[in-house]
Amino acid sequence: MSSSSSAEEHGGWKLHTGCKCPFSKKKLTQLWLIETPVTHGIVTLALNILSPLAPHPVFHMAIQCIYRCSQCGDVDYYTFEFSKEGKEARCGEYKNGKCLRSCDRGMTLEELYQIYLSTWPNAKGSDYDTVNHNCQHFAREMWAEI
Repeated sequence: MSSSSSAEEHGGWKLHTGCKCPFSKKKLTQLWLIETPVTHGIVTLALNILSPLAPHPVFHMAIQCIYRCSQCGDVDYYTFEFSKEGKEARCGEYKNGKCLRSCDRGMTLEELYQIYLSTWPNAKGSDYDTVNHNCQHFAREMWAEI
């Protein structure tokens, strides 16, 4: 991303370097559908107190995994998401992510990356819409393909 997003800030984004080996050598050991906050916890609490019946979309949703490289032995995180910046697949993790679903399906990072590419293949940041075409829609659709 060109600048820090609120999900990165409040979700505790940590960029990783990852090994340079091919994705086909990286076997997934854990895979999750996660949500991470986009506002400070106090703001979320205040919104819920002031308006407890109204939903407050204060979470970013993404697909996150841990892989182990069979070539070099590296263990690292990789995250797939959609935001106003567009589709992103990058080495790193949200430290404050909450697991919504997990999957033990044995696959490589290459196979997961192909699912990512086929989910909304032409989506750009300018396609992002807070209500109708957002990170949650993207992550749920990608998860359904997994």
